[in-house]
Amino acid sequence: MERGRLICGCLRLYEGGLRQAVREGARSYDDLQQMTMVGTSCGNCRVLVERVLREELARLSEESEGPRE
Repeated sequence: MERGRLICGCLRLYEGGLRQAVREGARSYDDLQQMTMVGTSCGNCRVLVERVLREELARLSEESEGPRE
């Protein structure tokens, strides 16, 4: 798994770990907090976490739709 950029400096959590959590079932910010503890210290990373969440959910949605003709 590619680490990607650092998202949560307090807990040293990287983008790759968050994307993996979404692939494993996280569907909300709260889900990501429960699965990874991201944003549970100071919360300054919330905007970045939500961006990663939206991007990964969109990517998963595109994959499930299959190729477009």
